[in-house]
Amino acid sequence: MQNKHLITFCEVKQFNPFPELLFNFIGVLNELKKEYMDNKGKEDSPAHIAPSLMISGKPNKQTLKIRQSLEDRYCINIFYDLFYNAKFTFSKGYISQISRTGKV
Repeated sequence: MQNKHLITFCEVKQFNPFPELLFNFIGVLNELKKEYMDNKGKEDSPAHIAPSLMISGKPNKQTLKIRQSLEDRYCINIFYDLFYNAKFTFSKGYISQISRTGKV
């Protein structure tokens, strides 16, 4: 099945993040939206939130470093601690820091 009409996707987990989970998300990204693996996405597409992994739990030092590395390499978002930080994460002041696809 082709994913030509898929614009973006989010995976949501309700537990603390761990390295295997983060790298598994990259595997899903590779299967569903390979064009985002080069950190550009589709420049000619409408602006949408980039593929995102949303995790309710709190990160540790290792998962914070892994998130930074993955977000630097790929057109993705990884959100942690959503029960505590969701209001901040999706606030007007922070929204500009969320990766998006296409032209804004």
